[in-house]
Parts: sequence; structure tokens; C-alpha cells
Amino acid sequence: YTMAEYHIPFERYSCDIDDYRDVQDHLGRAGIARSIAREIRQPRPPRIVGVYGWWGAGKTHVLCQTIKHLIDTNEESERPIVICSFKAWRYEMEGDLAPGLIRAIAAVEQFNPGLSIPENNRKRYLSTATNLLKLVGEISTPFGGSGVTVAATSKAAGYILESITEGDEDIDSLKSTVDKIENKIKELVNDILEAARVADGHRNRQFRLVVFIDDLDRCSPTNMVRMFEWLKVHLRVENCIYVLGLDHIAAARAIVGHYREYLSNDEDLAYGLRYLEKLIDSEYELAATPKVESMALQHAYDVKTGTSLGQYSHDSLGGYFTGEKEMEALLKMHCLHPPRTMLKIFVKHQRVMTRLSQQDTKPLRDRLSDAYPFWSLLMIAMYYRLDPTYLAEFTNGRGDIYDALRGADPKDVHGLHPVASEFYQFALTMRTTSTGLMLPDTSALQQLAAIIYANITDAD
Repeated sequence: YTMAEYHIPFERYSCDIDDYRDVQDHLGRAGIARSIAREIRQPRPPRIVGVYGWWGAGKTHVLCQTIKHLIDTNEESERPIVICSFKAWRYEMEGDLAPGLIRAIAAVEQFNPGLSIPENNRKRYLSTATNLLKLVGEISTPFGGSGVTVAATSKAAGYILESITEGDEDIDSLKSTVDKIENKIKELVNDILEAARVADGHRNRQFRLVVFIDDLDRCSPTNMVRMFEWLKVHLRVENCIYVLGLDHIAAARAIVGHYREYLSNDEDLAYGLRYLEKLIDSEYELAATPKVESMALQHAYDVKTGTSLGQYSHDSLGGYFTGEKEMEALLKMHCLHPPRTMLKIFVKHQRVMTRLSQQDTKPLRDRLSDAYPFWSLLMIAMYYRLDPTYLAEFTNGRGDIYDALRGADPKDVHGLHPVASEFYQFALTMRTTSTGLMLPDTSALQQLAAIIYANITDAD
């Protein structure tokens, strides 16, 4: 037997960049991928492309679509692409991402199975990569091994200046190592592209290397900024393009935090955004897509037609139910629109509905009235998007959201987190527009919360 015979499919909430061959355009973003691909192939392409979005917004999915489009159109293009992928978070524990990136570039043939590189060319670029890794190790040493600040070039420059004044004997060696790193990276890229040209049969096409860096925002702020410094100083070379998938707001915060001691007191997030604007040549921000609900419904309920959860629940329950309109409004909230968030909410909602359909939960259904699909959806959304204290307060008849639903005077939401504020505003709107929705008693809410927490679909 082989391991393949024991393959078990499982629910997936995230896309892996290595799975680009199977990617499908569930969210209607193929146009973004084609646009990125066109930029990469134009005569004067951007050096660095940023694909921005929240965690779970579908950044990796767009990177996969871009890779697939590039590979599918490679044969007909005058500027074919050699693909490299780098999953940054896998190298987080190494203390510096740059060596992992170099190794990923050196393993480029693994990501391009159709590229049959002659052995002598392969040996050449692998040897270049090995020498480059040694150089990176050398420059790391004065700053604490495996690079406590290996790529912080400004700090390296400061170290050099200080050493000059102290007459440090190693200053020439350090300076030459810094300079040689960039040359070696150029040599590595050129060796890989030359190997691709040889494998292509010398058809005189202009190959380019495109490095897709994913999950950079899952790394520590220090490693994230360190990677930006590498990209800014050492890694920009001819015929090499980088495509980054990251939460640019999180990245901007990391940049501000990293340079806080050098900034004036009035510097804020804008500094980090300006840093990124200077580093990244072309940006694509993933906005909410109207297809996210139908995607989640298809995966969670196996519904193939383009419908909504409210309509599906309507059909499943045999007609109109209290809270149907409010369910539709709830799912329009901006904070629920990251695809991974919506998918998780729908999968859990399906499990909770399965549990509530069983005979032993009929007393709870009766106490929730026919609005139980709505109350389940609202509490599941709170479960995924808010601090746990919000749901705990709600089920105990307290807190801003509960107060808004029971008719308390509106409060100033200036101090609330933006997501909490969106839930609060929804509750205020629902109070004034809903028809027939009554707040369940706290005991019923607590029982429903127990089902949501437990994730159980069968009675004991």
C-alpha cells in the first residue's frame, strides 16, 4: 500500500500556494490575476507587486491564480516566466527569512516541473546559491548570528562607521561582503534564467524569474521588516520580480514599531504606509466580493446555484421564518466578508442547524421561536469576529450589542474597536427595522452558545 491510498479529504479554509494547479475562480478574481500577469510580462515590469488584504481575504488564492495563468500562457509568450514560491512563515523559527528565500529560489526546478534543466547548468546555480548563503552567514555574525538584524542595512552602515573610528581590522572584509551579496544574487538569477533558456532550446525568448512571497504577514514584525529591508537593498535585480501577498495594514504597523525610536512622536500608521508605497511598485487591494456568500454556501451546504443563506434557509424550513431579512442584512457586514471568515461561519452554522434539527433540541427551538437560524448565525458571527467577552456578555444579557437590541439609548461608539462598532450599529438598525424578532431569554442564549462552542452535530 502507498500513502496515496489512505488519502482522506478534509475541509479546507485556506489555499496553499503550491496548489495552484487546482485553483478555481470561486470569488471572481481572475481579472486581478490576469492584470498582475500582464504587468509582469510588459517590457518594463514592476520590480515588486503587492497583493493586499486582511487575513483570510483570499491573497494566496489570487497568487495561485496568477501563477496558473502565467504557466498556462508561458508557451506562447515572448517573455516566459520561471516561477518560484516562498512561504515565509515556514522559516520564521530560523530567525531570518533571507536564507530561506535563497534556498527557495535555488529549488526553482521543483516548482517548474516542465523545466528540464541540464545537469551542468543546475550545478552552476546551486553552487552560486551555496556561496550566497555563506556570504549571508558572514554578514549575520557581527549582529548576533542567524541575523538578529541581518538585513537592517541602516544598522549595518552604522556599525561600519563606528568600526572605522575604532580602527576595526575587519571593516574591509565586512564591507566587501555586503557588496558581494548583491552581486551574488544577480549571478544566481542570471544562472537560473540561463539554465531556463538552455532548457528552452535557445528559442531566443526573454525569461524572467518571478518570486511569489506568501504569508509574510504571519511572521513576526521583526522578520517582516527585515524581509522588506532585504527587498529594498539587496534583492532587486534585473529580470527578477517579486509578488508579495500581505496584510499591508499589519505590515505598516510592524514598520512603525520597528523604527519607533527613530521617529518623531507624531508619526503614526501613515509612516508605515509611506514606507510600503516607496518599496512596492504596484498594488492590488482585495476588496469584498459579492461572490463570497455563494462560495461559502456551496462549500458548506453543497448548494450549486447562486443563492443566499437566507434563501437556502427559507427553502429548507418550508417558507418564511422570523429573522430571514435580518440574516440577509447581517451577512452584508464588511467584517464578515473575508472568504475564510465567511466559510468558517457557514460551516459552523451548518453544524449547528444539524444539531438543532434533532428531536432532543425541540424545547430549545421552541424557546428561540422560528428565528433560531438568525440567532445562531448572529452568535456564530460574534464567536469568530469579536473578543470572547462580547459573546459571553451577550448570552448573559449584558453588553453593548445586547443593550442595543433590547432598546437601550444609543451610546458613543468612538472607543469601540471597528468590528465591534459594526456589530453594534447592526444591532441598532435591526432594533428599528425588524418585525417580529424578540430577544430570547438568556437561558436559551446560553444553551445555543453551548452548542456553538461544542461543535457537536449528534445527540449523545
